[in-house]
Amino acid sequence: MNILIAYGSKNGAAEKCARYLQQKLPGSQLVNLQTETPELTGYDGIILGSCIRMGALHKEVRKFIGRNQTKLGHLPAAYFLSCLFPEGEQYFNSQFPKELIEKAVTRQCVGGEMDWAKLKGMDRFVAKMVSKSEMGQKMPSPAIRWDKLDQLASKMEEAVQKSGKR
Repeated sequence: MNILIAYGSKNGAAEKCARYLQQKLPGSQLVNLQTETPELTGYDGIILGSCIRMGALHKEVRKFIGRNQTKLGHLPAAYFLSCLFPEGEQYFNSQFPKELIEKAVTRQCVGGEMDWAKLKGMDRFVAKMVSKSEMGQKMPSPAIRWDKLDQLASKMEEAVQKSGKR
């Protein structure tokens, strides 16, 4: 199977998820959209992942969708979001074109991580404010949901096999 795993990551969680998926799907190609602009020809399917920052997809992921919306609609495609908040599912509806979400093999909000060492400037300030406001609410620490990534990989593999491309 020739699957493209393309991602945009600000502080590393989406990249960690994309690398995990690459291990789960042997033969897949990993592309960081901040450094490469892949063509979609020759792939049996695509997985597109993004961090959610200030309520929006990573800038390079948005650009990639804009340039490739038609092609994405004709390939088996799965999407994941790395998001610290449990209501991350809402971002699929607000950030992706409706047609792509309707045709998606699957979409998963896979949680995220807060690595204080990687946070700078405004990101660090906002993270501190959110942490302080949630202290009294006994919120669980943010974590990547590996089970959701496993589900995504499995559904993508099935979809590519059903499409007749191996």
